[in-house]
Amino acid sequence: MDFGALAIDFGAAWIESKLGSVTAVNLTGAQLVGGGVAPQCPAGQPTMLPVCFDYTPFIETLTGRRQPYTPKYTFNVGAEYEIALGDRMTLRPRVDYGYVSQQLTSVFDFRNPTSGILTDRLEPRNVWNAQAILAWDPWRITAYATNFTDEHYISAHGGNNRYAGPPRQYGGRGPRTLWRGAPWRWPTAAWC
Repeated sequence: MDFGALAIDFGAAWIESKLGSVTAVNLTGAQLVGGGVAPQCPAGQPTMLPVCFDYTPFIETLTGRRQPYTPKYTFNVGAEYEIALGDRMTLRPRVDYGYVSQQLTSVFDFRNPTSGILTDRLEPRNVWNAQAILAWDPWRITAYATNFTDEHYISAHGGNNRYAGPPRQYGGRGPRTLWRGAPWRWPTAAWC
């Protein structure tokens, strides 16, 4: 939406994602007690590593659970303002905010039996970005900062690995606009 020199954009999503009828073995739980590498023991036979492992206690019905990496809510908003600085020169500061709600990284939502912590979750995050573009046709100089509040968050994980979201980053760009309007095309020639 434009209000003269001010422009605002926003977006939001609500996701209600659930699994259908599914039954699976929670290998994370089985691996904590030494399983996960041996075949299933025959019915009625107890675990006898390394020959076989009884996975029966780790079979879970997952019907109705949330899909992994599907936050229930996301929201973003951005605003920029164009300031005329003279003949063909403008300054356009911009700020953006994004929110992502809690997510699961596994359909099992595993609780560590030692610590009691739910390990298959990513906590909600709030990320702010900003930039300022100084344009003097055909030149553009951009200064930017992403995650400028230096929000520390885990963006994904798999197994025992955790992947941190990007830290605060800042920098600048200075490309020159080569042309405006329609993209340049090779000239065509008529051949006899």
